[in-house]
Parts: sequence; structure tokens; C-alpha cells
Amino acid sequence: AWQGLINSIDLSTGWNPPEGYIASANNVPYKGKPPVGFFFQSNDRIQRLKEVLENRVGIDLEFLKRLQRDVFSNGAVELRDYLVPVIIEAGLADSPDIKNLLNRLEAWDGNYLADSSGAAAFQVLLAKLTPIFYRPHWGEELAGSFLNRPGLERTLLKDMEAAPIEDVLRALAE
Repeated sequence: AWQGLINSIDLSTGWNPPEGYIASANNVPYKGKPPVGFFFQSNDRIQRLKEVLENRVGIDLEFLKRLQRDVFSNGAVELRDYLVPVIIEAGLADSPDIKNLLNRLEAWDGNYLADSSGAAAFQVLLAKLTPIFYRPHWGEELAGSFLNRPGLERTLLKDMEAAPIEDVLRALAE
């Protein structure tokens, strides 16, 4: 399908968007012809930037500094908010270790700060749970590759919500 080179003028562009700004955070770019790629990072970061900027009436240097240091993840919070009640309702919170994990997850504010035990607990859970959940459908090797997928939190959440609850409980129990 490759028929030669194109220049930057022929790439997709965006002008004067309704939001009043154009932002980039390694997110999926404007879609157009020709496509500039097929695999991108998730849109979590760009969605977070838009959320913070949405009702902002002025931007100063201090605000921009804070925005650059913002480490909140909506996708992680959404997955956490799905998993915690499932773990509790399934009666999987019997051991002290699981109770400790749940306490850390429930107290976590969704920010990936360096000293956040909740963020660390969530990442350990994600690293263990993802290959276990996908293994029956994709096999050992491919299931492990999901850990490298951009937007893993939202993909796992969508797949778990669509799966029979028995599959989710099996993975959590393991």
C-alpha cells in the first residue's frame, strides 16, 4: 500500500478546536488520511490534561509546573474501583495480606507518587492479575505481553466487565 513519501503539509491537522487549545501527550493523534500510525500510548494522559484545563480561567507558571508533575491516572482508578468490590464480595479478602492490599488500594487517591504504597500495591496487583486473566484465552506467552500494552488498565477493565464473572473470580483467586 506504500506509494511514496509525503510531506508535512499532507498530514492530518487540527485547527481551532472547540476546547480552545491543542494538547499532545503521546496520545493518539488526529485521525486522517494518510494514517500516521496504528499503535499509540493510551489517551489517559491527554484526557487528564483536558480534565484539569477544562474549567481553568487563567494559566500561570506555577499552574503549568503543577500540571507537569500531575501523576493521576483515571484508568487505574476505574480498574481499582471495579476490582476492590469484586474481591470483597467474592470473599477473597480472608488473609491478612489481601486485607492489607485492599486497605492500600481503598486509601489510594490514584496518584502515582514516589511514596505511594497504594500505587505500588495497584501495580503489583496489575502485574500479577493481567497474565493470569488472559492466559486461558491467549496462552502463557501472549498473556504476559499484555503488560506492555498502552492503556492496559482500561483494556483489562473492559475485558473483565465483558467476561463471565467466573473468569474474573478465577483469576483473582489465583
